[in-house]
Amino acid sequence: MFAYWLDGRNRCSLHSAAAALGLALRDVKPKHCMLWPIHVSGGREELAIPGEVLRFRCNARASKGSRRVSPALLDAIDKVYGRGCGARVAAAAARGEKRMQIISKK
Repeated sequence: MFAYWLDGRNRCSLHSAAAALGLALRDVKPKHCMLWPIHVSGGREELAIPGEVLRFRCNARASKGSRRVSPALLDAIDKVYGRGCGARVAAAAARGEKRMQIISKK
């Protein structure tokens, strides 16, 4: 809905507007947009990467066996959930975990 085409690439109008106006992305983009391609599921804030998002070329899997998480995605996790959460996700990925609970809703 917010995508547009520029210079041969798909762009996000919310991201572009935030950058142009000097606004923090977390104040402009919904949480699910900030975290895409991972999703929040269940009644708990649990992050996971659904298999269907891997069909998009921009979400290609890292080399087989890699447990590294994109620094941009870790930065987005920190912006949504607070500093240090990205490092927790990176550590969980390094241990081979496929899902992790970020926060508990009470």
